[in-house]
Amino acid sequence: RIIVIVPTVMLKLDLQRRCSMLGFNCGTEVRDILRAQISFLTAEAICEASANATVSQAILSGAVGRIFVDEAHVFVTQDYYRPK
Repeated sequence: RIIVIVPTVMLKLDLQRRCSMLGFNCGTEVRDILRAQISFLTAEAICEASANATVSQAILSGAVGRIFVDEAHVFVTQDYYRPK
């Protein structure tokens, strides 16, 4: 299984649509991690406490083989990225 972390909801939904068109079983929610081949999650979603526990458990159990950060430069170069 693969987790792809993306900066925006629109990108998450677009990637999910495109991968589904290619025949991949995709999800866009944390609860999809254990059933989908590819899960597209926003940075905010993956940082929530409940999501963090789910993702950690999936990684430690070996259920997740890869984690990708798409558009990583957005997270690192923009200090104002989604300020609280």
